[in-house]
Amino acid sequence: MIETGRREISDVAARLRTARHLSLPAHTLGVSDPDDADFTAMLQFGESNIRLAAIARQSGHGADAVNELRPLVTRLESLVADGHVERDVMLLLARARAELGVSLGYVLSEERLVNAARWIGRALWLAGNLDDQDLLAFTLLHLQGGAVVPVRAIGPRCAAQKTINMCEPVASCR
Repeated sequence: MIETGRREISDVAARLRTARHLSLPAHTLGVSDPDDADFTAMLQFGESNIRLAAIARQSGHGADAVNELRPLVTRLESLVADGHVERDVMLLLARARAELGVSLGYVLSEERLVNAARWIGRALWLAGNLDDQDLLAFTLLHLQGGAVVPVRAIGPRCAAQKTINMCEPVASCR
């Protein structure tokens, strides 16, 4: 019945049970094993990394913040590309992208601020697609409070349009 598409497995427990029975990694079926200590530690480390980068940026060390966030964002994006699309990973990725964009806004020259706006735009796009109001507010506060100059670099009309629509990353707005 599952093979023909007439029955769908939608609960987490059934997906975990199926993954164990078939000897597949749980992430291939779109769930993470709650007993996976490595996965839990990675999420906690990522949150700590974002907080550390924010503290570094606020104390005037924007380059250090970027150096902390770039490897985290790269690792999270590679996890997503490998099929780890759990909600917790996506939320962490959106927060890391937003903080990276703001940190880049502090260290890049005026001509290159579009790169900072692209990272914030990617975070906005992801926050809108995840339909998480807290994450969307977090990202919008970063856009308004810390990255006014990057918004100016891409144009206020384009930034407002993408903020309202949430249909695609700001990076595509030219």
